Amino acid sequence: AKAKAEAEAKAKAEAEAKAKAEAEAKAKVAAQSADHALAAPVGTDQKKRGLLKRLTGIFHKNKAVAPEQSASGPGNEEKKEAPGSPSPKPHLSFREQLAEKFKKERPLGEALTKGKFHYGIRFRFEDLNNGIEQDNSVITLRSFLGYTSRTYRNFSLSGEIEDIREVGGVVPGVTRAATGFDSVGNDPDSTELNKAFLKYEGLDKTQLYLGRQGVVLGDGRFVSNEPWRQNERTYDAFRITSQRWGGVTLEYLYINGINTTLGGNLVARDHVFHALYPNEILGDFEGTILLLNNEEATASDQTFALQWRGNTSLWLFGDNADIYLKAKAAVQTTEQFQTNYYHLSGDLAYRKWLFRGGLELLGSDTGQNGFEMPLGENHAFNGWNDVFSVTPDDGLINAWVGGQTEWLGLTAGGDYHQFASDFNRRRYGREIDLVLFKAFDEKNKIGIKMGSYHALNFSSDLSKFWFWFSFRN
Repeated sequence: AKAKAEAEAKAKAEAEAKAKAEAEAKAKVAAQSADHALAAPVGTDQKKRGLLKRLTGIFHKNKAVAPEQSASGPGNEEKKEAPGSPSPKPHLSFREQLAEKFKKERPLGEALTKGKFHYGIRFRFEDLNNGIEQDNSVITLRSFLGYTSRTYRNFSLSGEIEDIREVGGVVPGVTRAATGFDSVGNDPDSTELNKAFLKYEGLDKTQLYLGRQGVVLGDGRFVSNEPWRQNERTYDAFRITSQRWGGVTLEYLYINGINTTLGGNLVARDHVFHALYPNEILGDFEGTILLLNNEEATASDQTFALQWRGNTSLWLFGDNADIYLKAKAAVQTTEQFQTNYYHLSGDLAYRKWLFRGGLELLGSDTGQNGFEMPLGENHAFNGWNDVFSVTPDDGLINAWVGGQTEWLGLTAGGDYHQFASDFNRRRYGREIDLVLFKAFDEKNKIGIKMGSYHALNFSSDLSKFWFWFSFRN
């Protein structure tokens, strides 16, 4: 019996060993098959297995952790906030958000005292020969000092004091009245508060200005500060500018007073609307409405103007040249008259050269009244001698050609004008304007320029010469 039991145990052990060997062989074959599948090109079956693996991974990643499982186990690491990251803030009302924002702003005293000063001077020698009186010359000096505060609760303050002073008397030293000083420079002595305004920037893409300020809309043809004059034109006004509507810039001004280049103060109740829509393909479109009601009847009218400007490139002599075009049209009305305005001009920029030409018509109502620019820039458009700073009753047609180039670090340019009347088409005269200047930067320049007007049927011959330099920080 004992021998029989030992034989059965031995047979059983051999059977278990055989089964174990067969299992190991099968496992080895399975492993080789798996290695072969991974090394082989990905087929449909492999894609299915990959998809299943991804789905299984997603399932395991998103399944809830059982209470008995450790939250710090593999794949279940506790999510920790990065060092220094802000903790979630409770929802705040608009008033609470505003109070929170103001807590972070600088104190009022710091905003008022740690702003920025700006200052500068502009020296000018001006000589006039009108063919009637002896030559008149005058030297004037414009100096100014301004300050802009830092922002406090979206508000900031700006102010500027300027002084225009005749230096050394009018040459050859006789009285101002005898020399006709007003015809020489139109820059009488004065010391005044040139600018003083409050600015608010708390609205989205919108700025508000209140007080005495300089204003230039577009190219300045309809509303400008007349920058060439020593005493610039400023406005006592409320102004709002906004860029909230898809790239369109909208501006509105209510003007309560106009501080003229001659030092006077004109009472006004004017409304000005201005819109600019830039388009990369079609060009820029601009509209201006002036509703003027000033104490001077000649400066009270309604003007409605439209402008388009665009540019393109042109292949020229192996290089690209840029062409700039501008077109304007306007109508001006009062209770007594209605006149029209048209402008067409073009510039060609090639390398260091700029060529320009244009035609502008300030119409006339049958010789009774001409189209006026009471708030606009005239010096840069109607000839530098300012013969046509006021439009004649017969209107004004101005045709010009000119150019500009850079030479030895200097900029040289000039224009030739032909002037005529709109009503009856009389030839007024012609003018040549030339300039040579050195620009150290946008603010600091030195230069000379001259203008020579030859009269035919309007005014008298007139020549002017200027030497100037300007500096500002």
